[in-house]
Amino acid sequence: MTPGERYVQNFRTRNTAPNVRAPDAPVGAIRPELVFHVRVYADQTYRDGTPAWAFAVRRRFDTFATFVRQRFGARLEADAPMAWPYAVSRAEKLSETAAALGRQDRGDGVDWVIGFVGQDPDAWPHMASDERASKFIVVRPGVSGSDGTSANRVRNIVDAEVDKVLIARARHRELFFLAHAWAQSLGVPDERDEGFLGSRHYDLQAVEFSEASARLIALGLQYRGDWTPASRDAWATALRGEIQAHPTLYPADAAEEIPAWPK
Repeated sequence: MTPGERYVQNFRTRNTAPNVRAPDAPVGAIRPELVFHVRVYADQTYRDGTPAWAFAVRRRFDTFATFVRQRFGARLEADAPMAWPYAVSRAEKLSETAAALGRQDRGDGVDWVIGFVGQDPDAWPHMASDERASKFIVVRPGVSGSDGTSANRVRNIVDAEVDKVLIARARHRELFFLAHAWAQSLGVPDERDEGFLGSRHYDLQAVEFSEASARLIALGLQYRGDWTPASRDAWATALRGEIQAHPTLYPADAAEEIPAWPK
């Protein structure tokens, strides 16, 4: 067996990415569907590095919206992705990019503004703000440099099966990063445990949020549509209590870091 053939064999057995799944709804359960509105942008660096960028962004958003609807009973609606006349620099902090996105779109009339940027693909693309609770989300590319290296190494010996594995892995990363950032926008801290969509580090086998983080997300969705100060205070209190109830799952200072919902 040649080194190339051995690499493909190992790649097949160790890097098969499962599809992110959602549990079935309880039989007979009826719950009202929550509807949230989103605007989606792609900056110049993303558009330059992504063929058919509008299609790629729409596919990525629709996959994520399907997961949210199945898992949490919430429908995310967005118009066609828009070009963002901005080019993020490699040295730029995520908080700076989020601030630039806020200047582009104040978020009026929507619950989230998502900006896809295309620099520094090996950086962790989580929530791009000092505030965990925010309607502005910046997401880095879903394919890392290591994924690109893997694709190049098998390019000359690739077959249909390996091609599918590479695509599945890229799709999984895309959804993982966006789901993680979205959860943080609802106040969910990074989890200490590995193997979940809320984990601090990417895990190829992560297909679900932990039950604790799923409860935090559901809690955030309940308050998301009400921007009154009283509602935001109630949300922060409830969220803090849930986090404190799981001291081993989240960082010790997670509850104290909850900011006031933006006024």
